[in-house]
Amino acid sequence: MKKLIVIAFMLLGFVSNVSAEPAPPTSFWEIEYIGSTDYPYWEDVFGSQTSTVENHGGTVEATIIIVGYSSNIVLTYNGSPMSLYHTQGIDLNDDNIYDAWRYYYISSGPSGYMQLIDSGIVKDSIFVK
Repeated sequence: MKKLIVIAFMLLGFVSNVSAEPAPPTSFWEIEYIGSTDYPYWEDVFGSQTSTVENHGGTVEATIIIVGYSSNIVLTYNGSPMSLYHTQGIDLNDDNIYDAWRYYYISSGPSGYMQLIDSGIVKDSIFVK
């Protein structure tokens, strides 16, 4: 029993000597795909696109991708926050650490503006037809 206690304290000593680096700040924000009940496929909206090509409506879904970490991400549709329903970690450099995140959101409403906001600053936006 004494050996187990000594081993436990040794392991705790190793753990306490490990220093963790802070998570990298967010460096990339993008509204990635938009789908809806009126257009039930994912429309790719990468890049500097300012409006969807397809007409969307009813229930609207969107995915965003961010590189880095932020706890202040909000996706709005016509000024109201969309509901987050799924999060997916992405390992960009195959080191078993998530470097990026894909978030899935859902909302409903007529056509309007979608905005990706981080800490109160609009990082990406698109008009959804």
